[in-house]
Amino acid sequence: AWLSTSAPTARREALRSAVVRRMASSSRRGSSSPTASSTVPAATPLPTSVLALLLLTDVRSKTRVDPSGKLVLLSDQDRSRWHAAQIDEGRSLVALALMRRPAGRFALQAAIAAVHAEAPSYEETDWAELLGLYDVLLSVWPSPVVELNRAVVVAELRGPEAALAIVDRIAAEGQLTRYAYLPA
Repeated sequence: AWLSTSAPTARREALRSAVVRRMASSSRRGSSSPTASSTVPAATPLPTSVLALLLLTDVRSKTRVDPSGKLVLLSDQDRSRWHAAQIDEGRSLVALALMRRPAGRFALQAAIAAVHAEAPSYEETDWAELLGLYDVLLSVWPSPVVELNRAVVVAELRGPEAALAIVDRIAAEGQLTRYAYLPA
């Protein structure tokens, strides 16, 4: 409950970042290597995948909300404030996690986060790669939330009409009626 959504945003962000740092530090313990990727064997894809996802999600934590606590769209975030070393570490872990076949949902989510993290700008994001990753993720982990996230990528590649058709179908199915991001 200490990471609940009722905690103030700054405190929640600090706690989440501390957890990510501790996990990364624990994975490096006992190694002279500067990256976690060399200490987590490819034979353990789940911890590698989860750590990669956490690292790559955390890289932009300081740019997700403005000083008043309002969410900042990915397209409006200042990428120069993203943690480059953490992006490199996360990408290395994603590469290890994806060596294991079939790729699991956390490895695929980390790969999606890596595509966003390595793009120099929102406009230069590899949307085709993201669509492919979302298609694979849906085959591994069918979820209306994954479908909704995929619709954002479809909007970038095929336009808003194609994406809205997907969103309308998801809304009609009724599984996300209380999901706050469905109307967004």
